Amino acid sequence: FNRLGATKPDRSRSGPTVHRHRGFTLVELLIASSVAILIGGATMLMLIESAKENYRGIADATVEQAVGDLQQRLIQQLRSMSASAGVQFSSPVTNGAKVFSKSIIVAQGPPNEGYPSQQISFNSSTKQVLHIPNRANTNATVSLTRGGTNALVRQLLFSPSLKPDGTVDYALVNVRIEMDDNGFSRRVGVYNPASVCRTFSVRMRNN
Repeated sequence: FNRLGATKPDRSRSGPTVHRHRGFTLVELLIASSVAILIGGATMLMLIESAKENYRGIADATVEQAVGDLQQRLIQQLRSMSASAGVQFSSPVTNGAKVFSKSIIVAQGPPNEGYPSQQISFNSSTKQVLHIPNRANTNATVSLTRGGTNALVRQLLFSPSLKPDGTVDYALVNVRIEMDDNGFSRRVGVYNPASVCRTFSVRMRNN
């Protein structure tokens, strides 16, 4: 009761409340669709770029691993050879001011002690680095490249070094390897970070 003795109206007993639902307008649907398309397109671009980076990462790692493995095999073979038996560089190639060779022929020891003449060469057609343990039997040729089609050798060159007096040092062999990913990373243009050029020197035995 209020001061006048009248009762307050009981709003809880009033009739049911009517809720009116309004649908989306055409303009709202167009705006929502445009936003969804933009988000979907941005997500798709991010996925594509992520896939490209994945390809590039795999290509870089594959080439680095392959060129490192080839370098170790070449070092192992050249260190086991004896420069006292004579070293021959064949198939000269000019690279700038220097002359390199595509193959090197050397024996593992003095020929008068029965050591065979060996050869390490690069086949530009098959992209294989080949080692012939005995040139008298070319059927025993061994491939030193094991990178597969995702890491191809583009060039392998050899050259002798120079002694301090300017004479040729055939016992110290310079090696140059050029290798790339064979397009696995899907890079286009001249610039390709997956291309590797590695140079190193190997000292052969003198006995």
